[in-house]
Amino acid sequence: MSVITLFRKWNKKNEDLMILEHSFLESEVNKLKGQISPIFMSKALRKAAAAARSDSKKASEILMLLGHLLRYQLYDCDRKIVFLRSEATFIKNLLQLKRLIDDIPFEYTLDVKGNINNLLISPLLLIVLIQRMLIDDDVKRLAISMQTVEKKLVFIANFTETSTLTAENSMEITEKLNMLYPDSYEWTTESGKMKLKLDLSQWN
Repeated sequence: MSVITLFRKWNKKNEDLMILEHSFLESEVNKLKGQISPIFMSKALRKAAAAARSDSKKASEILMLLGHLLRYQLYDCDRKIVFLRSEATFIKNLLQLKRLIDDIPFEYTLDVKGNINNLLISPLLLIVLIQRMLIDDDVKRLAISMQTVEKKLVFIANFTETSTLTAENSMEITEKLNMLYPDSYEWTTESGKMKLKLDLSQWN
């Protein structure tokens, strides 16, 4: 009887540890959810304040885009998964905002192919791939393509060749992908280009 009692206690303790471990991992994932860089946000607010005196239309555009971005982060991203369409819209709003607030002319393209309306993805997963480019003034062009085939996504970003990811940026991306999509992705990067192949079937 004492062995059975000990086993039950051991089993209960293991279950409690697993619950704690799951909570911890979930917390870590939330920390890694690629929030927009505070540097980028501060720059946008400064530009809106400056434009309010001479170009009220531009100031209004900046604030409207900021509002969309913040709403998405505060409300939509409170869920574990979001529609891929919402992620694409979030990226488009970010790129539009960068073009508005950059002192140096910035051009971008966002090419989307395939069905993104019904596919689900972890929120703010893709933004961490291009976060570095948003705050780098040397990046004058950014071409992004998103293509879906069945339940797989191919995300490619081509940018100014002189800009490269730091070791810290690369580690952040790898950690996030390993935590959210272990064994379900291929990520490669080189000067001026990065590519992510992602299997979304776990949520779809």
